[in-house]
Amino acid sequence: MDITGVSMELLPLMSLYTESLTQLGTKKEDFVSLQQRIGRETGGLRPATYMSQLVAADGNGPVVSMLMIRAKTMSSKTTQTFDLLKDILLEPNFDNKERFRQLVIEEKAGVESGIAPSGHTVAAGRLRSQYRVGAWATEQMEGLAYLDYVKALLDRVDKDWEGVLGDLRALHSAVVNRSKLVCNVTTDSDVYPGVKAELKSFLDSLPEKSSLQLPSWVDQAPSPTPANEGFIIPAQVNYVGKAMNLLDAGYKLTGASALASKHLGTSYLWDTVRVQGGAYGGFCRLDMRTGDFLYLSYRDPNVNKTLANYDGAGAFLKSHDISEEELTKSIIGMIGDMDSYALPDAKGYASMTRKITGETDELRQERREQVLGATAKDFKEFGEALEATKESGSVVVVGSETSLNAAKEEGLDISLTQPL
Repeated sequence: MDITGVSMELLPLMSLYTESLTQLGTKKEDFVSLQQRIGRETGGLRPATYMSQLVAADGNGPVVSMLMIRAKTMSSKTTQTFDLLKDILLEPNFDNKERFRQLVIEEKAGVESGIAPSGHTVAAGRLRSQYRVGAWATEQMEGLAYLDYVKALLDRVDKDWEGVLGDLRALHSAVVNRSKLVCNVTTDSDVYPGVKAELKSFLDSLPEKSSLQLPSWVDQAPSPTPANEGFIIPAQVNYVGKAMNLLDAGYKLTGASALASKHLGTSYLWDTVRVQGGAYGGFCRLDMRTGDFLYLSYRDPNVNKTLANYDGAGAFLKSHDISEEELTKSIIGMIGDMDSYALPDAKGYASMTRKITGETDELRQERREQVLGATAKDFKEFGEALEATKESGSVVVVGSETSLNAAKEEGLDISLTQPL
């Protein structure tokens, strides 16, 4: 279900709202009975938010933002599964202050405890939010910005429960409807006719359109702006990230770009950041849909030294004469990643996300052919793009106060905050 109709003020609440659908109970049963029923009738039922964007040549296509509910069940339990979906979407019971307060406390603890061991993920989310609106929204619902919201929400639950309850109900009214709804069913062909009948009944039970019109967060969201940020955590190691958007800089991405990026991570970054620098990990990520390119390190003793190694990556690729054997191994590994084995539920999910984002089979085949036809020239051209954008990249470091202050004293222009 589409969530572009959610307002910017309510957007951060989406994560807890989705959890509430199965954790607060319904008008028919309390949350314990609901959880037992889900376990008894299905192989799992999980609501979550999905944020991406349509495929576009400039990497800045319209935002795709959805509330997704994924369920697995035996064919003999099809009716019971759709009955569950109807109950949680049509008859939720949000008015359970103590249970919701417990969910908020658990959410706050989970986000806080995840920062130190997964600082590279925190840095990656923060960096992506500086370049694309969809990633900015994800940061509001999952990242450090979300942590600030959850802290304030916990205080609101105690002082203004009626206001919080009103927000949950407003979200529900804005989100649950058939407008722009997408359904995906993965099942045996001989089972599908029965599933189709149940699906039709389920769709007919949903409101045709939203019962509450709110200003869209997409129209209200600020324009993403790159910035250097440092987040001080109680740790002895650092997670160093740097990003730039290659499409914004005029570089055209191909399948060969992804191949060069993968090779960079397993060669130069492995050697300089991990082996020589002493970090537990050094790698890079290229988003073919948005054009975002990220350098990241994991449990890193350094800051400025790692950033200097990132800045040397372009020169490495430009001067690196990759052998035919290396190139062939890289191509085989890349094709294996693109067409990896997947179970039926994963295939169905991938099919749906490609459908709603416009990632066609033709585009995927074009990228395969570009990977298979890649040459040493493609690696050098990718290196030139990294070299040209290194000065415009933004930096996010999650790490120790000592390391961040030292990096700043050595000339790193970075603003420091303490999220915990």
